[in-house]
Amino acid sequence: MGETTPKKYSSTITTICIVENVQNNFSSFEDFFNACNRRTMISEEDLKTNWWDKNPKNRPFVVNFLYAHSLPTPKPTLNDLNRLGIIPDILNMPRGFIKITTEQFDDLIKFAYK
Repeated sequence: MGETTPKKYSSTITTICIVENVQNNFSSFEDFFNACNRRTMISEEDLKTNWWDKNPKNRPFVVNFLYAHSLPTPKPTLNDLNRLGIIPDILNMPRGFIKITTEQFDDLIKFAYK
């Protein structure tokens, strides 16, 4: 049976990164691959089969990140984010990106370095 609740105690935040840019609206697989090439461990075949060709009506996008900092161990968990109010509803949490406020970011950093 599949798990119906998130791994709220083992899912962690490990790293803080800065979004450099977001690329979408690729005109061909070659454009998409060139945006990913040398920035991913995913093979060209996997990018084609499991990303580009998977849903032609909803093509993938690419987010380039700049590494900024690794959080100390123990890393904040999904449960910690829930208790801090950063992700209030972990059962219906977003799968991907969410915007957080400066106050939420500050709370996360204070928690990580307590």
